[in-house]
Amino acid sequence: MQVLIAAIGTTGDVLPFIAAGAELRRRGHEVTLAAPAPFEAAARRSGLDFEAVISAYEYELVFSDPSLWRPLIGARRMFKALPLGLDRIYGFVEKRAEGRRPVLVASTLAIGARLAFEALGGHLVTVHLSPMAFQTRHDPVRLPGFPTPRWLPEKLVWKVQIGADRLVIDPVALPSLNAVRERLELKRVKRLRHWWNSPQKVVAMFPPWFQAAQADWPAQSVQFDFPAASQFGGETQGVDPALAAFLEAGDPPVVVTFGSTRRRTEALYAAAVEACADIGRRCLVLSRAPVVVPARAAASTFVAPYAPLGAVLERAAALVHHGGVGTTAHAFAAGAPQIVAPLAFDQFDHAARVARLGCGLWLRSGPLERRRLAASLRVALSSPEIARRCAETTAACEGADAVSRLCDEIEATAVGPARKPRPRLPPYPYGLAAQHVFGA
Repeated sequence: MQVLIAAIGTTGDVLPFIAAGAELRRRGHEVTLAAPAPFEAAARRSGLDFEAVISAYEYELVFSDPSLWRPLIGARRMFKALPLGLDRIYGFVEKRAEGRRPVLVASTLAIGARLAFEALGGHLVTVHLSPMAFQTRHDPVRLPGFPTPRWLPEKLVWKVQIGADRLVIDPVALPSLNAVRERLELKRVKRLRHWWNSPQKVVAMFPPWFQAAQADWPAQSVQFDFPAASQFGGETQGVDPALAAFLEAGDPPVVVTFGSTRRRTEALYAAAVEACADIGRRCLVLSRAPVVVPARAAASTFVAPYAPLGAVLERAAALVHHGGVGTTAHAFAAGAPQIVAPLAFDQFDHAARVARLGCGLWLRSGPLERRRLAASLRVALSSPEIARRCAETTAACEGADAVSRLCDEIEATAVGPARKPRPRLPPYPYGLAAQHVFGA
């Protein structure tokens, strides 16, 4: 079986697809991953063939923009940049398929795979890692910049969901996509968050206790658990020896991370390190950017660019983080109390779910100030109720099996009928999507 995987996003978005690719390859399948260039090393360490569909420069250009991390503006900028990989993912599928009918596996934002499926045929499995990718009238997510109280009537909830599409997402994402579709003689897409679902199979990679399946989800949806994949992100297997020595040298530390791509995080990390020092706790900082540690906290703080969260959180007292879905999932699996300070995108929804589940605190507004964070950490570390709820969610996690079940679903999809290529397909208008993204 030929499997072509397309994954767009940050570390937490891409590593689950590397994990799935590694498992499919172990099962004897031919697997190639198309993803941003910074993930090539991790993919090749896992034995996967790799093709970069966003360069390292472009990736840095998108994620180094400070406005990307503002709730409403950030969503618009992200969706405006979304078609950047459209041409390259389409070309990746066109070149690699070579007349075969592969199984395409696509992350939420890898919309080029959805387009290639329509035009070139084959099979398509869409994999969503977060409830934000699904729209529902019944149990809505919390949209960044569009807080939706849970007591609102369903009709108003749906209007907010559709309003977010019409005002924020579709005006910036659809022009480039539909320009390409028009040249390919395909129907225009009216709503991106409806179209991006595969008509064959949609997989929700989060458990029902985090977000239950809804009656108005696509009928072809299946739901598994959070995927365990952090072990695929490091340059070496397991925990670095120096970090392992730090973990063993004292009490369990508070782990602090604000994601793999956010820039200008100096103040956030400084507040977290100072807060840990204020309450007498050791601190493990995970940051790819340099972090200045004050002298009074130097002996009790360890800074590393990366560590497999699945391993370190089992030895942690708590986790302070931004609310990325991968980070949140690993905290649940490890039973670590969470302090979530969301920045943008689906992080507000994840923070709200952590608070509702009783597994930690959501810092709703205002700057991440050391005294406020220190007070929150004292509550999270001392609350018997938070400890009980963390233990319950840990017992409910099945992450070790989730990637295997996803691969089972991919194999099952390949057995079904494939979509036939469109007859008399016009030449693909390479470069057209990028022109719209950059306004050329």
